[in-house]
Amino acid sequence: MNDFVTLSCPNCGGKLEVSPNTLSLVCQHCGIEHLVRREAGSILLEAFARCPVCKRNDRAERISAIIDNNTSNIAEKLSPPRKPIPPSEPGGFGVWWVVIGFIGAWLGVVPLIYLEMGILGSIFGFDSGIAMGFGIPLMMLSSVFGVWFVFRYLIRWNKQLIANRKRNPDYMQKMTKHEEAKAEWDSAIRHWKELYYCQRDGIIYNPKTGETCDPDSLKGFLYKHP
Repeated sequence: MNDFVTLSCPNCGGKLEVSPNTLSLVCQHCGIEHLVRREAGSILLEAFARCPVCKRNDRAERISAIIDNNTSNIAEKLSPPRKPIPPSEPGGFGVWWVVIGFIGAWLGVVPLIYLEMGILGSIFGFDSGIAMGFGIPLMMLSSVFGVWFVFRYLIRWNKQLIANRKRNPDYMQKMTKHEEAKAEWDSAIRHWKELYYCQRDGIIYNPKTGETCDPDSLKGFLYKHP
């Protein structure tokens, strides 16, 4: 049993055979690609992304595919708009303050321990060896505690400092402008993904709206849309 259906090409009238599982096909007579639509038991052919100038699609390609495959020497002109770069976030005081704080805490703790061991030794009659035997573990424990305390304090201070700088009017104004530019870019990139390039006519077009532009005008074409 022959399951093929014979239809006429909407562009040139040539005969086309459509199999049951065909989703798209190219006319062997004119080169136009068609989508196969099945509605209410009937089969329809729809010209796919046809160029509004030459009314063909055999030399048309989605510009995102041209960029991905680098299939055209004008791929650079068809590149998508660049994503806006957000303003640099305000920083804190930096890691060097943590290092300085640690060294300062350690240098402050060690003399105190030696002083305490000397005082305790003189009171209880410890010799220097016994005093140091207690002093070294205490010094290590105090150093660890000092590092933890200083690190925790500096991190908290750093977070508060960054939060205060983010509330600075200049930074907030920069962020507002960036969000506006980002919204425009989102709209432009959605439009860019819908565009095709016809190599025959050298134009960019949107098959949904029929709008066209030349590659040199792509950026303005993208950003004129809301």
